[in-house]
Amino acid sequence: MKPALHIMHRTSVTLGLWLALFLPAHGLEMEVPVTTTNLDQSKYRFSISTNAATGGVSFHVIVTAKREDIHANSEAGLSIVTHTKTGAGEMHSIAPVKPEIPVKVKKDKRIWEADFTVSFELMEKPGLCFVFTENSPATITVDGKSVPVPPWAAHYELPLRDWTSAALSNSVPLYVHFGVGFEPTKRLLYTRIHLGEPIFVGGDDSWELTGKIEERGTNLVADLKGSDGAQAGFYRGTVTPEQAVHIQGGIFSGGVYSMWFLVSTNTGSEPVLQRVEEMSKRMFGR
Repeated sequence: MKPALHIMHRTSVTLGLWLALFLPAHGLEMEVPVTTTNLDQSKYRFSISTNAATGGVSFHVIVTAKREDIHANSEAGLSIVTHTKTGAGEMHSIAPVKPEIPVKVKKDKRIWEADFTVSFELMEKPGLCFVFTENSPATITVDGKSVPVPPWAAHYELPLRDWTSAALSNSVPLYVHFGVGFEPTKRLLYTRIHLGEPIFVGGDDSWELTGKIEERGTNLVADLKGSDGAQAGFYRGTVTPEQAVHIQGGIFSGGVYSMWFLVSTNTGSEPVLQRVEEMSKRMFGR
């Protein structure tokens, strides 16, 4: 696994422009942000397709060289890309993903195809990107002679979260679960959801789950209410599949009451309750 690469930018540059700095030890390092709206770059064209997988999202990335063959020593993989402001400007860092995610790359002269799957938990890491790095060739041929080339590299960075919400809404079913308590934890209701459509489901003893979950940009935003007939709670905000959220408020009798919601690709209670227990440990150290 390669160590992290650090690049210092001394001037601010708008998104979409090449960010570059000459470093004596590494040569010229260039950063090229690639988003859903600028997939067609000057030298390369990118395309990404996604599908929901069990517990995560599968990606298929195609990199197409528009004029020349892709240099054989170029690279493709997943990295954490961060930008940190310093007194001298901005530090740009490309670090390996831990744990490492296998990326299967099929290489032809002008087309590279990459396939990989990322868990929902890892998708929450800030700065998670697919990075295609075009490295300079060691030499070029001039008048029949091999001439060394000064080292340089261009890092094309594609933030994965830009493509994840479409994978969730267009592929495997999503479910929302509602329950009470932590020790023990009890699931009361669950139902399949369709993003943007109202949720209303009832159960025994006047149990009720209502609300809506919408897709806004790259986020899933929930407005959920749950009731066990005697107590009621609500949650309004972003949700991440397979991560439980605690209610933000409600109406209670007899003291504070624990209620939770969870968006998941699972219908079984066991994996759902495991996620709730994980939330409990994060919140209360239990």
